Amino acid sequence: QNPNSIWSTAVGLDVWPAYLAMLEKLEGNVESILEDAVCRGCSPKHLDTRTAARMFVGGGYTVGLMQCANVDSNDVDRFVVQLAHAVMGVSERFEPAR
Repeated sequence: QNPNSIWSTAVGLDVWPAYLAMLEKLEGNVESILEDAVCRGCSPKHLDTRTAARMFVGGGYTVGLMQCANVDSNDVDRFVVQLAHAVMGVSERFEPAR
């Protein structure tokens, strides 16, 4: 069975193409920001910006699920910070280029 038919049924067959286009645009925007971060030395040169952008957009779903499950807001905040660090390929000890 085609996975698009399963997901499009949940979202709505008429909305599915627009939803996919919106995700692609969002991932592209995030990828551009991450490429900028790499060029400025704020993220490592080896960062796979396309994969990182997909991780960031996917992480938004987790935040939504956490909020629906009434997870403590401090835990949600920690998740978002950790996600941002992971996506940018940095740790708290990362020293950006000067």
